[in-house]
Amino acid sequence: MKKAVSSYPIIVECSFHIGELYFMLPFLHTIAADRPIACLLFTSRKVYLQYRQDRLLRKAVQDATIATKCLFWALFPYTKSHNPVFIILRILDSIYRHFLHIEDRIVQLLRGSQYCLVQIGGGQLDKIAAQQNIDCTCVIKFPHTSGPSLFDLSKAKKRTYIRRGGPNDILLVLDPASVPYYQLTGIGNFLPIGYHSLSDRWMTLVRSLVTFDTDYALVFSYEARNDVLPLAKWEMLHATTYEAIRRVFPEILIVVKPHPNQDVAHLRHFARKQKWTGVTISIDNPMLLSAGARFAVGFLTSGIYNSLLFDVPSVNYFNAKEEYVRARGEYIQNYEKLGVPDVETEEGLMECLRRIHRGQLIPRFAELLKRVETINSFEEFEKHVSSLRDAK
Repeated sequence: MKKAVSSYPIIVECSFHIGELYFMLPFLHTIAADRPIACLLFTSRKVYLQYRQDRLLRKAVQDATIATKCLFWALFPYTKSHNPVFIILRILDSIYRHFLHIEDRIVQLLRGSQYCLVQIGGGQLDKIAAQQNIDCTCVIKFPHTSGPSLFDLSKAKKRTYIRRGGPNDILLVLDPASVPYYQLTGIGNFLPIGYHSLSDRWMTLVRSLVTFDTDYALVFSYEARNDVLPLAKWEMLHATTYEAIRRVFPEILIVVKPHPNQDVAHLRHFARKQKWTGVTISIDNPMLLSAGARFAVGFLTSGIYNSLLFDVPSVNYFNAKEEYVRARGEYIQNYEKLGVPDVETEEGLMECLRRIHRGQLIPRFAELLKRVETINSFEEFEKHVSSLRDAK
């Protein structure tokens, strides 16, 4: 006899990127504070392992009594290839899922839920809901990242790298300013939820877990990629960042935060090869690392959003914009709009660091975000979703 599955009003599928949890957990931590109404369903082993290594995310789940469930089954990366080998693998995958009753367990979860939240490109939950004709659950989508809109619509035009949505889809966004960008995907309904990561409750949680007790420079690293950031430029980017920081802040500790998809062993090997001193490589939560940073340097990543929440002086430094444009289209990130200098050379970075040293680069980003209205209860969330559905 199969074990019964508990019902949860909200199920959040974690299937693509740890950034999904960076986006969702501050919100869930608020609306699920007084009763267990949410369940995180991990359908990606990789994302689950990243979650298990993240002290802030684990503590947030514990504090808000959020349930977690893991249903892994993928034996291979999904592909639509008609290659006989992949067809056989798909058959084996189907048998494996059937043997573990995974699909049955997901159906039970869906039938016991009111809201199913999946990442913007879709997940397993919405696919199974459609296949099984489960219409009792409202499917809502959310972005991959916790950052605000970093996109200049005058450059973005109609090009996005997000799977197209539909006019009846509902997408959660942090604030109304993000809506014009996501409208380019064809999604028709948006629900701004606000910046819960700035709430007193979340900030108290963050500060209780901060590790470092001294000033440090925080560097948000990025993975070497042939299409966007070739290895030679990756090495130059990291080497010049270290040199620039050392010239302006000779004694400061440097904490390097790898990107979630980055090969940490490769980064450590590079640091040893360069004979870096006074450098720590940390996989801790980016918000925990940002809380005590003197300043931050990011390599075209949304990690820098975390330092902005604490009004930490921040710089975007990226030396492969030509490759980026060739691979992904026009460079559309608009950091300057957020008060973040956007530089391409070591000299440009040095000048920004000198400004920081003189106290001339002081962002006021968090104060602006605090003005955005937040949804602070499950009942309020229900009311907003019902209004959007009724408007259809």
